[in-house]
Amino acid sequence: MAHVLVVEQNDSFAKLISHHLAQEGVVVSHFGQAEDAWRALQFQEFDLAIIDSTLPGMNGRQLISRIRQHRRHRAMPLLLVTGEFRDIDVAEYMHEYDLAGAFAKPVSLSMLTAAVLDNLPARSAS
Repeated sequence: MAHVLVVEQNDSFAKLISHHLAQEGVVVSHFGQAEDAWRALQFQEFDLAIIDSTLPGMNGRQLISRIRQHRRHRAMPLLLVTGEFRDIDVAEYMHEYDLAGAFAKPVSLSMLTAAVLDNLPARSAS
């Protein structure tokens, strides 16, 4: 079963994401702060991460950079969710952080769910 890390400070939004993914048979672990998510990454395996760019303390982009620098997590598909995008930033963020996808808030949960399912490694998609 696939295990997705959700790093989102808005608990209500994280619960909605979790509910949609659970309907697809995906296990979700939610953290409201990047530091807590980073600690979890040291002890748990995740198949994909959904990360909000605006988090208290370490922001989402800093967490993504840390993940990309860590040998064990470097290839994990990452999806960025943010309220900060201007149209021109999307391609730059995608390239700079090697993202599997980037979504501007408000996010369509069906589109986000589809992106998760499309980017799960084949071994965990069953």
